[in-house]
Amino acid sequence: MAAPVSWWRWSVVVLFLGLFAVAPSVSAATFKVTAILPLSDPSSVATASGIRDALLATQGLIDQVALGSNHTFALDVKDSASNATIAIRHVFDAAKDGAVAIIGEMGSAVTIPIALTTSNFAMLTCSGSVTTPDLAASKGFPLFIRTIPDDAAQGQFLARFVAMMQWRSVAVLYSSDAYGVGLMSMFQDEADTQHLQVTTMQSFSSTDHNGHELALEAIRESGTRIIVYFGLSVDLIHIARDARDLGMIGADWVWIGADGISDLPEVLATAKPSDVDNCNGVLFSLPNQQGGAQYPAFWNTFHTAYPNRTDMPQYATLFVDCYQALARGIVRLAAIHGADKVLKRSYPPNFSASDVIMPFEGISGPVTWNAEGGRLADFTIHNVFKGKDATVYSYPPGATALKSTGTAVRFYDGSSMVPPDRPAQIIAYIQWTSVGGIIIEAITAVLIAAVVASTIYLHSRRMDPKVKSMSFVFLVQIAVGIVLVLISVLVGLDVPTKVTCNLQTWLFLIGLALVLSAIAAKSFRLWRVFDNYKLEKLHHLSDARLLLSCLAVAGIQALILVLWTVIAPLEPVLTSTATSVSYKCKSSKSGWSIAFHVLTLLYNAVLLVSVLVLAFKTRKAFSAFRDSKYIGYACQNLFMIAVITIPLRYLAPDSIALTSYIIRTVLVLYASAFTFATLVGRVAMVPFLAARQPDPAARPMWERPGSRWSSSDGLASAAEPVVGKPTTMSGKYPVKKGNSLFAPWRTHRLTLFALEGWLALSRLTRDCEQGRLFKLRSVTFDPNPGSAGSSTTCIEIRCDSTSYLVQCASEDDKAKWVRALATHCPMYSRATGSNPGFGGVRMGMDDPAAAVFAHTMSALARAGTESAAVVVVPPALIPHEHEDAPLIGAPTTGASVGPTDGKSRDASVVASAGGSEGGKSVRWSQFEDTIVERSGGGGGGGLGKS
Repeated sequence: MAAPVSWWRWSVVVLFLGLFAVAPSVSAATFKVTAILPLSDPSSVATASGIRDALLATQGLIDQVALGSNHTFALDVKDSASNATIAIRHVFDAAKDGAVAIIGEMGSAVTIPIALTTSNFAMLTCSGSVTTPDLAASKGFPLFIRTIPDDAAQGQFLARFVAMMQWRSVAVLYSSDAYGVGLMSMFQDEADTQHLQVTTMQSFSSTDHNGHELALEAIRESGTRIIVYFGLSVDLIHIARDARDLGMIGADWVWIGADGISDLPEVLATAKPSDVDNCNGVLFSLPNQQGGAQYPAFWNTFHTAYPNRTDMPQYATLFVDCYQALARGIVRLAAIHGADKVLKRSYPPNFSASDVIMPFEGISGPVTWNAEGGRLADFTIHNVFKGKDATVYSYPPGATALKSTGTAVRFYDGSSMVPPDRPAQIIAYIQWTSVGGIIIEAITAVLIAAVVASTIYLHSRRMDPKVKSMSFVFLVQIAVGIVLVLISVLVGLDVPTKVTCNLQTWLFLIGLALVLSAIAAKSFRLWRVFDNYKLEKLHHLSDARLLLSCLAVAGIQALILVLWTVIAPLEPVLTSTATSVSYKCKSSKSGWSIAFHVLTLLYNAVLLVSVLVLAFKTRKAFSAFRDSKYIGYACQNLFMIAVITIPLRYLAPDSIALTSYIIRTVLVLYASAFTFATLVGRVAMVPFLAARQPDPAARPMWERPGSRWSSSDGLASAAEPVVGKPTTMSGKYPVKKGNSLFAPWRTHRLTLFALEGWLALSRLTRDCEQGRLFKLRSVTFDPNPGSAGSSTTCIEIRCDSTSYLVQCASEDDKAKWVRALATHCPMYSRATGSNPGFGGVRMGMDDPAAAVFAHTMSALARAGTESAAVVVVPPALIPHEHEDAPLIGAPTTGASVGPTDGKSRDASVVASAGGSEGGKSVRWSQFEDTIVERSGGGGGGGLGKS
């Protein structure tokens, strides 16, 4: 019995000892990791060898990671020579040798084939320098991680960096490989978000060092001086040589790169002095590689192992953190699935690196990843000068501004002053903050303030008869149109956007339509009054009806603009030459754009020509304060401005874009100011000056202290018949233009040549007499004008569109002239105040018979007994009881008063005398304070049209 028991005991002991001996061999494993680096590639050997040394120096740190798990790690470094075929062969050899992870490579062109191969072998892979987005987990690489931010993060950071440097335009030069294309795409997206203007995007091939000229010339012609370069250092050396030949290396040029040129100092260490000079001032971005708490201890270890290295090689800490991240993940995998599963790379389905790779505090800083396996890290900006680089800015994640490191940035000339993205001498557009922009803004603001203030003042005096006669509603419409045009000038400043392009067009064209339609309405009403004998139809020319017509004109313009904005909206297009950079607002749909431009030009041309024709036809019509004359001046001015600006707008070459813009802007400001002054500001001065004129009932002009009238002898004389010529009467009086705002009183001689049919008005000077001679048949006079600045002894003489105020010596003297003029000239009165009588009888203008008598006497006396005359009198002057009364004192028989159409006395009242010769008609209008005279044909005093 004893023997079997002893055997059983010994069997248990042996089995226990066997298990104890086997267990360590299963739970304590050595995991092989292979690093593949381009150690024999001349363009990257310096950086690759530095990364190799750092990986070998970190073995003690990796042992600390594995401490407590009884596992160890073995690193094997292979040379890829930057050749994908060699690198893939190394992957196969590593898999056969039992490696569980791969570190490398440095470039995306080799790393992508490596990652495709390692995914088939279920090998974890990490790179500390590859940034292409093509290696994202969502694109079929779940086992690939990196300790460097990907191109999305780098591209976004570089676009933000450009914006934070206050540069608004850049040109992009990128290599045609995966690295360059990926960075370019991400940079473009963020540039749009930052409202950066990418003037041009040019690519180059890294295998062709002779094909850079076309790309560089395109960048030079684009106008910007900021070049963002996405490529490698070795290519930059060749590109910079060609750029110097084209004048693109200098104090006003800035070259910015990504991490692809982070080894530029190492490359320049063996380069020509001219290449070193070409790279002065180059800036490049790089993730922060020395921000971790472990960095000081690691630097001591690294420097002890390699005392000849005075600086940490580029990407070295990132690759060391790659080794750390893989080691931590593998230890965790062994704890979960067992070391044998890891050695055999036998992982569960849908396994990914994110399942085991956890954040940690690395040498380069906190190591964390996004969902795509890209690292989240700080960025830094490095500055190369004289072959050495220095960190000048840092940018932590989530920051809104750059943080200076205390080392000043140095551009090509050694200066730290940030150069502009476009030198001032080539910017062919006016900026808000430029001297020209400030001047335009100030002038425009003053004009807008003047228009608004004048409109407010006119509104406060809108019940003034002088303002009412000028149609206040159209004055407001013109003011609004001018303000819109002026605002369009401000909107057009600086770099345009899609909104400002379309808004400027809307404001200018709607404002122009409002101004032209209001001028057309005023001119049309003057023309209708001037040329139409049917005065009863004047109610069709009321303000309300004409305003609706104006709004219809502006509405058609608005409809064209709506269709234009919807179908072919305008967008800013950069126009660059070798000497200038400017912008034009164009539509991508060129056919539609041309159609809308032509339609708009034709529509506004028709408006302008219509206004010009109406202004010409009414140039001799009398209106208060010569409104018809000033409408003509404004229309002629607008026409001349259009003749100059339209060719400059559409035909000027890009080389004179700035000159063209300045001329057009100055002309628009001048046209706005001139139109405002002639049509609105001038009217606002009427009540303003009237309120400051002396009392018209005060002493005569020459007796008032400080009065503005001139004379050769300072005295005036009453009317006296000329000796030997009883039909000639003459007197010397103060005279001024009645419908001119600033005309002074000057001494004139007024002479009536009754027999000859002339009225002379000559100015007295010390040298000679100068003046005008009027046909009596063309003269109309007002015995009681009641104008501002005139007294009760004044009479007003009107001929064509001009009136003259004549201040008689006394009321008796005035009565002589009234009686004399009434015999030969038509008389017009506004029926205000008192008026001297005729024939020795004093009558007031409130007596309707007096008005009828005055109008009839003047017209019939001029027509003579052999002809017929028609006198049109304001209907309000003739009450019902006087409609058919015979005219007292009429020089002919058969004269009577009655309505023009025999039906309604609301039309007008006429008086006629027998005769078969052509008649005469004098007509009065309530609009625009206008009196119009025309001779008519037809016997029996009937109405006729000349």
